[in-house]
Amino acid sequence: MVLVENKRGSRVAKLYCVGRDVENLELNLVFRDCKWVVTDEVETKEKDIFPFAVHDFMIEQKYFKGSATELAELLKKRFGTEFHSNNITKKLVQHGVELETLGVKFKSARSHGKRFLELVYSVSGDGSDGKILWAETVDHAGTHEVANPLSALFEQGDGSTSDDQSGDGRIIDIQFSE
Repeated sequence: MVLVENKRGSRVAKLYCVGRDVENLELNLVFRDCKWVVTDEVETKEKDIFPFAVHDFMIEQKYFKGSATELAELLKKRFGTEFHSNNITKKLVQHGVELETLGVKFKSARSHGKRFLELVYSVSGDGSDGKILWAETVDHAGTHEVANPLSALFEQGDGSTSDDQSGDGRIIDIQFSE
């Protein structure tokens, strides 16, 4: 992260956020009341369903060793959602802490000039107690029909409670389906 003030003493600056494990971002800031305040409207992004898919895949699989392409194909076959193989390793790194709390550990390595991923699931390390997190239904033919997992997992609160810890008046209640 780099903070660049437009002109020395102007109290107006831009914060540049760049990194391998974060999305690139530029924020306009103003110095007010002894702190930098964001002046841009920051759009909220939809939660990434990737860790849910990996978790649920690993509950069934327990162990995976193969390329990112192979993992992407298995996830698509299982969930019907496209996860691009060129982003699989990046997403594993981005969601590494979250995946660890869900009992999934991974490592990326190279052997004989080829890259591979190794994922291991441990039910004892799973904070969800081994519950499936991807909302899905099974039709009569026995195939999986994927529903929108986020609508079943998250529900936005009305902001009427006084437990607001975000400071912006919005409260989000997270309710997990079983």
